[in-house]
Amino acid sequence: MTPRGSLDLLRTKSEFRAERLGAALRGLAAELIDERRKVAVLRRENLQLRSQLASLTPVSSADGDLMPNGR
Repeated sequence: MTPRGSLDLLRTKSEFRAERLGAALRGLAAELIDERRKVAVLRRENLQLRSQLASLTPVSSADGDLMPNGR
């Protein structure tokens, strides 16, 4: 068997490049997951704010007076 240190010397340039590429892809995947979580949070906030806005929008009553929606 070959000692551990000599195994590292036998690695090729393409193996090192493949390792770096793998590490970069893992990093990008982690960033993508974080961004998707942020988008999900922002979508929920957007829906909540739209709902609040809809409840504040004035609506005409039967006699023509303006009233807050849902009140």
